Amino acid sequence: MTYTHILASRLARLRAAAFTVITALTSAACADSSAPLATDEGVADQPAMSNIGTGCSSSYTRLVPVSTASQLTNATYYARPGDRIQLASGTYRGHWNLKTSGSAAARITLCGPRSAVLDGGGTSAAPITLAVRASNWTVQGFTIRNAFQGVFLIGAHGVIIKGLEISNMGQEAIHLHTFSTHNVIDSNYIHDTGKAGLRYGEGIYVGNASSKWCTYYNCQPDRTDYNQVTRNIIGPNIGAQMVDVKEGTTGTIISGNTFNGTGGSAYQDAWVNVYGNSSVMSGNRGTTARQHGIKVETLVSGWGKYNVFHSNSWNLTGAPGYGFRIGGGTPASTVDLGCDNTVTNADSGFATVPCSR
Repeated sequence: MTYTHILASRLARLRAAAFTVITALTSAACADSSAPLATDEGVADQPAMSNIGTGCSSSYTRLVPVSTASQLTNATYYARPGDRIQLASGTYRGHWNLKTSGSAAARITLCGPRSAVLDGGGTSAAPITLAVRASNWTVQGFTIRNAFQGVFLIGAHGVIIKGLEISNMGQEAIHLHTFSTHNVIDSNYIHDTGKAGLRYGEGIYVGNASSKWCTYYNCQPDRTDYNQVTRNIIGPNIGAQMVDVKEGTTGTIISGNTFNGTGGSAYQDAWVNVYGNSSVMSGNRGTTARQHGIKVETLVSGWGKYNVFHSNSWNLTGAPGYGFRIGGGTPASTVDLGCDNTVTNADSGFATVPCSR
């Protein structure tokens, strides 16, 4: 079997796994008929920005309405499987930890309209606004703003973050780490990050850098694997990368997203950094880059390989870099870069390596 056939087989398996996870989680938690997520024929059209906030669309066995920050604290602390914690319109100031897990059959939902706002109290050093330390939650529809960090998934599995607007963050908007697996980050609108430190202002951050492995993981990789980043609108004014996929991660699916690099800082060396293995990027669109569209590197031996890029459309608007920069120790032979990608207005050209098919 040739290496091209091996990569094609790998792509098929990863796509199948991704769509199985998305379909299972979405049918259980977000019975939202506004638009399909994806099919094996490709990625669905991205939602209009006005349609991203989906409010509450999940089933439940117990409705827990809240209208104050203290009620929200109590509702999350005493949550049980099957709950829908429903936010009324208004501003909720504080920081919350989700520690009770739902189940596949009885998820826990925290949801509300876009006019329900979790306010972190400022962009300087402060706790995470919403820390999800449990599994089988759906977090949907509302706004998070004016905070140091937005939503963190910490050892979480089967979580859906859907239809949020997250803005005015001191650092990153959404971070998945500490072995968080099989989560879906879908249809969120993320903008204006890195207010307290541009280099830490990622839109969506998957995993943790190898420099942190010995501090937190007994010198082992943070295997934050098989997560889906779908149909998000990211930008403008993102401090660092729109999506940063760290070494140590496997099987990240990045599909149907829109990247807007307007207002990005010098730390935004690419819309997306891919340092993990076996990621699949398809059907994404990007405009206005500071340097590169996508950057693939091997920062740690054995990582930055077997990544797949197909059917993406980039307009770098005169940026000095490449649409796809494959380098930093990553052999070109370990990357499936499709000729069905389109790149315009990249001063250095399509890619550092030839497209494969």
